[in-house]
Amino acid sequence: MLTAQFFLFPTRMVDHIHAVNIDECPSPVIDQNNLIIKRPDQKKRCHEMPLSQRWYKAKQQQISPAQKRALRDYWSKYGIELKYGILISENHTLSELFNNTGGTGDSYMVLDIGFGMGDSIVNMATANPAKKYLGCEIHRAGLATTIQNILKFDLKNIRLIRADISLLLNNHMHNRSINEVCIYFPDPWPNEVRDKERRVVRYQILTALSNVMKPNGILHIATDAELYATHVEECIHNYNSNSSTCYWNLNTKLCSETFQDPPLWRPLTKYAMKANDLGNKVWDFEYQLMLL
Repeated sequence: MLTAQFFLFPTRMVDHIHAVNIDECPSPVIDQNNLIIKRPDQKKRCHEMPLSQRWYKAKQQQISPAQKRALRDYWSKYGIELKYGILISENHTLSELFNNTGGTGDSYMVLDIGFGMGDSIVNMATANPAKKYLGCEIHRAGLATTIQNILKFDLKNIRLIRADISLLLNNHMHNRSINEVCIYFPDPWPNEVRDKERRVVRYQILTALSNVMKPNGILHIATDAELYATHVEECIHNYNSNSSTCYWNLNTKLCSETFQDPPLWRPLTKYAMKANDLGNKVWDFEYQLMLL
């Protein structure tokens, strides 16, 4: 007999139990006599989600039928699947993942972390067709909308990955393969006690970025949360104080009263315009990776 909390897995699936998050699996339907009248779908029950942090699930958005079709029909073309223990560019240069899009194996590579609904990465790719853009996002709605815009503007220089950024950087990226990283308006996770380690900008991520980025690589960060701006500076200072191999040099720091005049490197997005209506300030940072 099964309860709503525990599942009995078939013997042939025992080897894959480690990949299952019980809290995320659908429960069987049980009648008043504790008899199962409907079992959860086996594929859904044993599917390994590509997200490495449980708190992301609660933040997932519903997606429309059109977005589902975009993911179904075009993910194989514009998406990159992560495979356990395999680098995303195994046996190839990273640029070769952008099939026949021009450029060379040493093309300028930009990693956009948490691009949301895709305004930033689509605008940057449109304005800079010679650069290659690799976008990392966890929300299906954002990935689907970005694919729709890739098709709308016939963009050839964007590839997308659905993954936690820590997993991507530490397990699937070649060292010294990225020229520029963009982290625009990440979730500030305002609770200092509970949420601090959930922020994208943190010591572990800075360490991973220092490995995958090329020497003199550029890191752009933007936020409309003063708490987060302070957090960024503290993290950079902490990293620079403890690293013996490299440091992050501050090239530019801007604090603007309005979103309508962003720095040249950051595109104007719908999020920025909405935040501007709330009267929020924006902090922009440009750091450069310097090897010692």
